[in-house]
Amino acid sequence: MYGQSTSNSNNGVQICVEPLSEWKIQEITYDGYEKYIKPSDFKDVLRKNARRIKWRKIVGNDSSLDRAPIDEDSDDSEGEGKDDNQKKSEAVKTPSALNIHEPVAGPWAAVGKHLHNALQEVHILLDALKITSRTYYLSPSVNALIQDDMTEADQIAYSKTYQLCTRKRALIDATRLIEKMVKYRQQVVVTPVDTGEGNFTKELRKLRENWRVRKIGSTIYGDLGYKTYVPKFAPQEIFDVFQKTQTSRQLGIVRFNNPSYVGVNIAHNLCFRSKLVVLIEPDDEKSALLLYKNRPTQQSINEDQIKHIHWKQALPWAQNTLICKDILSQLINESVSAQQNDALVSIATENSIVISLFDGLLIRVTLHSFPFLEREELSPSEAGIPFLSQTLRELFLAEHTSKPKRTQQFVTLPQTALPESLDMRGPQAICLEEVLSRMKTSNSLIKKFVDRCSHYQLVIRTIDFLQDYSIHFCDPQSQWKWVRVTPNFTLISLNFVNRGFENLAKFSSQIHITNTTITLTCKEVQQINCRRDVSILGESLLLLAAHFWVSSLNTLSRAYSWQILHANINAFDMEGNPAPTFYACNQTATKSLFIQFYSNGNCPGIFIRENNIKDDLQIKPHPTKELGGFRFLNYSRIPGSTLMRKMDNLLATFIN
Repeated sequence: MYGQSTSNSNNGVQICVEPLSEWKIQEITYDGYEKYIKPSDFKDVLRKNARRIKWRKIVGNDSSLDRAPIDEDSDDSEGEGKDDNQKKSEAVKTPSALNIHEPVAGPWAAVGKHLHNALQEVHILLDALKITSRTYYLSPSVNALIQDDMTEADQIAYSKTYQLCTRKRALIDATRLIEKMVKYRQQVVVTPVDTGEGNFTKELRKLRENWRVRKIGSTIYGDLGYKTYVPKFAPQEIFDVFQKTQTSRQLGIVRFNNPSYVGVNIAHNLCFRSKLVVLIEPDDEKSALLLYKNRPTQQSINEDQIKHIHWKQALPWAQNTLICKDILSQLINESVSAQQNDALVSIATENSIVISLFDGLLIRVTLHSFPFLEREELSPSEAGIPFLSQTLRELFLAEHTSKPKRTQQFVTLPQTALPESLDMRGPQAICLEEVLSRMKTSNSLIKKFVDRCSHYQLVIRTIDFLQDYSIHFCDPQSQWKWVRVTPNFTLISLNFVNRGFENLAKFSSQIHITNTTITLTCKEVQQINCRRDVSILGESLLLLAAHFWVSSLNTLSRAYSWQILHANINAFDMEGNPAPTFYACNQTATKSLFIQFYSNGNCPGIFIRENNIKDDLQIKPHPTKELGGFRFLNYSRIPGSTLMRKMDNLLATFIN
C-alpha cells in the first residue's frame, strides 16, 4: 500500500504501487483450483478506448488532417446503426485530393512519429526482458495463476522443484558462511602458551562433553544423575569442580601420575568402586551361614588419595556406586509388597538381599565396595553370574530412562453412521472395562528380575541336559540349535539323525522354554509339558528316539522288500512303560522279525523266528529274553556300530 515512513525527507514522493483491479475468476474447479481471466495489456486497453472516441465530431468531416477511412471493425454504435443512404451522403461530403495540404512540420513528420513509436516499443521490450531475467521478481503463486493449463501433477512437481531450489540456495549461503569462518580461523596464529587458566578451560570443556555442569557465581558443580525424566542436580548427586593449585598438581603428577588441571569433590558415600553380584544357590545351611557371616564391610576412605584421582575415573566409579545402591534399595523396598502380592519370600540385610526362586533355589544379590585405588578382586565363588548382574542393571535403567507416560497423539476416526452410544469408544470399539482389563500393568523390578532369573535357570538346565544326553546316547544322534532367544522365551530345535543313513528320515521337534515351564513339541504338534523337571524331558526324548527308530526301520525294511506286519508306537512293556514295537517278515515268509524299543535308554530287544521249523521242545525258553517261539538275538553280537547298521546287515542276511 502507501509508504508508512515518518521521515521528513524531500527526496521523493509516496505513490501507490498496487494494482487498480484484481484478476477476475473465470472458473472454480471441483478440487478448489481457481482459473483467472488474463487482464488486458496496455495495447488492448488503448485500442478499445480509441475505438469508442467519435473522431468525426471532434475533427469534423471536412478536415484533411490525420484523416482515416472508416474502420469496419469499429464498435461505435452510431456508425453501425447508419443505413446505406447516410453512408452515400457522407461519401459525397468527402473532400477531394486537391483540397489536402501538407502538414506545417514538413513531409518527414509522419516518419518521425513512427520512429518515436518504435523507440517506445523497444523501451517496453527492454524493461520486460530485465524483469524476466531476474527470477526472484516472479512469485510462484502468480506463475501458477498465469499458467491456467498446468495439470495438478505439474503443479506438484513445480512446487517441489521450487522448495528444492530454495533449500539449495539456503545451504549454499550457509556453506559460504562456514567457509568464510574457517578461512578466518586459519589466519589466526595460535601461540602454544602453556597457561594454567587456558588448560583448565580446555579440560573443563572436555568434562562438559559427558557430564552436566553448571556455574553459579564463582562455584562450578556437576551432576552424577542418570535418570532422564526427573529434575536434575539433586543435592545427593552433585559434585564440585575446582581448579587445582600448582602445588597440588605437581603432587598428583609425582605420586599418582595425574596431570589434570581439574579437580572434583565427590560425596563420601560415593567414593567407592561398587559391584553388584548375583548368585543362584541352593537353599541349605551353607547359604544361611553366608547370609550373616560373610557380610561385605564398608571400606575406609583416604581423602588425600581421592583428591588426586583423575576425574575421568572418579566420576564413572561414583555414578556406578550410585546406581548400584539405588538398585539394592529399590529391591529391598519392593520385596515387602512382593511377599504379600507375589508370594516371594525374601530376606534383606545391609548390603544384600536373598529372594526365593523355585525348587529350593535362592537368588542372592550382594553389593561389594572397593576403594578407588584398588582393583575389584573377588574369588571365583563370589564373582557370581555376570549375565544376571547386567540384566538387573539393564532392567533398572530401563525404568528410569523411559517416559513415565505415553506421548499424547491425535487419532482420526473414520466417519460412521453408528449411534453415539456405540461409536467412539476406543480402538476396536471396546468399552472402558475391556480396555482396563486388557491394559498391561508394569511389573515391579523384583518381579521382572525373578522372571529373568527363572528363565535363565531353566535354559541352563536344558542346555546341560542336552549336552549330557548327546554324550550318553549317541544312537540316534541328536542335533540341536538355537532358533529364538529372548529374555523371557527361548526356542530350541532338536533333530534325530541316523549316522550313515541320513537319507532315511529326520525327526524334528522343538523345545519351548518360558519363565515357568519347559515344553517339548513333537513332530505331530503334540505338546509334552515337562514343567521344570529335566527327567521328564529325558524320558520324552527317549520316547521320541524310539518313535524315530520305528519310522526309520519302516523305510529300511521296504528297501529290502520285507513285509511290515505292524508298527505300533502305542505299545507298552511288561512294567507299563511305553515301548513301541515293530513286526515284519521277509518276502518268502521264512523269517519273522520282532523288535521292541524301550524308552528307558536300554538297547532294543530283537527277536527272530523261523516259520518253517517246529519249536524244539528240548530247549527251555528264557523267561525274559524269549517270546512265544521267537529267539532272542544278542544286540552286541550283531555286526554294526549303530542300530541301522545292525538292521541293515540283519535284513540283508535273511532276505530270502
